[in-house]
Amino acid sequence: MPPVTNRNILVALDFADASLQALKAAIDWAKRTGAVVHAVHVVDGAEMVELSSRQPRADPEQLRADAERVARHSLADALASAQAPTDARAIVLTSSRAADALLRYATGAQIDLIAIGRHGRNGLADIFLGSTAQQIVSRAACPVLTMRAS
Repeated sequence: MPPVTNRNILVALDFADASLQALKAAIDWAKRTGAVVHAVHVVDGAEMVELSSRQPRADPEQLRADAERVARHSLADALASAQAPTDARAIVLTSSRAADALLRYATGAQIDLIAIGRHGRNGLADIFLGSTAQQIVSRAACPVLTMRAS
């Protein structure tokens, strides 16, 4: 069997501790293997609602643009803080279904490994709600590394 080559690593970032741990692990792996890190954040409805509570009269398109701008800034900060290689990519997607958006991106970008944080919910919450990490693990066409916050 030929060695596994992870040329493209997707890190799903929601900026919680677990996803930042996943970012650190992915960057470490990328530095060892020469892989490119794709740090991806999905702007979802919850972020739009949060922004609309602060800007009640804002146009929905403006809210989306503002949320994407904040996400790009947060991605840049996370990559700099984790000392990502200069070829790391910061990607912002907008979708109400984060897992679907991440999996579509993974397919299009020929991702070889996905790293994602797990928030530690379990039991009924995952069964009824289905976490993004759970959906990624069960549907991804490539290996998935899940991380919990330390």
